[in-house]
Amino acid sequence: MAESLDRWRAVLPTSLSADLPDDLDDLKDLLVDGLRGHAGALQKLGAEAGRTGAHILLGLGIGALVALYEAHAGETRGPLAPLSAGAGRPPQ
Repeated sequence: MAESLDRWRAVLPTSLSADLPDDLDDLKDLLVDGLRGHAGALQKLGAEAGRTGAHILLGLGIGALVALYEAHAGETRGPLAPLSAGAGRPPQ
């Protein structure tokens, strides 16, 4: 992880690399403080993501039901009807 910090310092501009912590403990403290300060926002974000996922799944289910209904709305023949369509019937 310390190597990652060194690589970021080499890539980032000096104005940003000066704000990076010096060691891993300082980085951990910075991240923990940031997460504690934004815990409510992260909790709301997680709830919204879960709600959005549920809406997507519900929409997919409704869409599948509508598609299947429209596909079978025409004829109500059995599943083997296409195989026996020409068997034993005179041509029309």
